[in-house]
Amino acid sequence: MAFFDDRYYEVYGAQENLLLLAERCRHHQACFVTTAEGPLAADARARGLPTSVLMAPDRLRRFDKALMFDRGFDRLRNARALFHYSRRLEAFFEDEEIDLCMCSSVRASLLLVVTGLRRRRQVLLYAQNSTPMGVYAALAALLSSRILLIADGARSTFPRWARLVFRRKFSLLPSGRNLRRFAYQAAGPGRFDADDRAVKVLTVCSITPRKGIDRLIGAVELVNARGCPMELIVVGGTSGDGSEQHLAELRALAATTSFPVRFMGWQDDVVPFLADADIFALASADEGLPGVLLEAMAMGLACVTTDVGGAGELVEQAGCGRATAVHDVAAFAERLEQLGRDPELRARMGVAARRHVERHFAIGQFAARFERFLDQLEAAA
Repeated sequence: MAFFDDRYYEVYGAQENLLLLAERCRHHQACFVTTAEGPLAADARARGLPTSVLMAPDRLRRFDKALMFDRGFDRLRNARALFHYSRRLEAFFEDEEIDLCMCSSVRASLLLVVTGLRRRRQVLLYAQNSTPMGVYAALAALLSSRILLIADGARSTFPRWARLVFRRKFSLLPSGRNLRRFAYQAAGPGRFDADDRAVKVLTVCSITPRKGIDRLIGAVELVNARGCPMELIVVGGTSGDGSEQHLAELRALAATTSFPVRFMGWQDDVVPFLADADIFALASADEGLPGVLLEAMAMGLACVTTDVGGAGELVEQAGCGRATAVHDVAAFAERLEQLGRDPELRARMGVAARRHVERHFAIGQFAARFERFLDQLEAAA
């Protein structure tokens, strides 16, 4: 079995989920495949996974998704590069006797186009966000043998007609986390003594417009204006074309605020930042089941999130937070203020968050769900 991901720049949530499954795929011989050397390949090797790098052409490795969004002759060149690269992947899978390939995005699945067309092995698509991707998602659904959804909200990636036509291909696979990484301890006596320090709001995300960091800054500004002091810590790196420019715009916006905004950049370990935070916030316009949200809950943090993908359902079922509409900055600010003014409420929600993750999202449960799916797939073959 091969686990395939083409986003080799850093190990974000989708890549982490794939690596966790590959590590624990006990009953199947697993390898990891990516399109270039980088942090993803290094991480896979560090975990002891057999790792192969099949270098993709530059035009297919551009982070701005040239495969999908270029026009004219560039689109034809991209299609030609796609065909030849997918032939290379097919030959690799044939040599390695791969029966099953699991990829972590629509874009990665499209790189397997020849494999999908030939139907010589099964292709699983793990859909992990809720971005509508139109005809490309429909093509990926056609070429994939089965589609695993990280949350029910991830169905919106696919056009409505494709969801109907390919409905038998869809199954749910909520992710999980290794909870031993997150040393949670419930609040003890004296934790709620009054002090004058600002409430620390943390977000962890890539620096892209869809993550809504500008809206989050606006919400925290509203809370400070109401006399509830807060500061904002942003952990996350830039990722490709346009991301550096967006970071510059966010820094300029932060320079106009009445409160501190700290940009910490990419961090290999987010646990110290989660341990130091009071509230976790995610203002994204597009998610599946955010791994960072699970990690914040595992560290006993109350959460405020936009109601996208499975994020809103997750925190509200756990009783550890509130969800708002994506562009309702005022409502987001109200949720932050409520938590900011009530540390005991934050603590109760933190306990509920940790319990919910332990019951439903431990890594063993994640791996077991995947193994059951593979057993069903094998039985149906």
